Amino acid sequence: MLGCIATRELSYSVIGTSERLPLTFRVFSPFELQEGMVDFAFSKGTAGCTYELDGLPKKYSHTCIGGDLVQALQLAVDVDGHLRMFKKKYEFFFPDGESYFED
Repeated sequence: MLGCIATRELSYSVIGTSERLPLTFRVFSPFELQEGMVDFAFSKGTAGCTYELDGLPKKYSHTCIGGDLVQALQLAVDVDGHLRMFKKKYEFFFPDGESYFED
């Protein structure tokens, strides 16, 4: 995995509890896919970009695949979309304590 290029510091709590724990969302440099990296056919120029959530009970990492480097990066930086997958179990907060999601 290439170097981290962006982070977002947040906190979270398990729904129904008040304890807030630190959470870091990291995005790593996009990269062009090479043979053997994935188990599907792809065209030259297809790219991946990995993001991770560090701080949850289990570290979570995923690689977004795009048609090129820009699209892969664009998919990976969708912090809101990625955090929504965890909204049934966790509440997320900005560093100032404000709720991350308005709903």
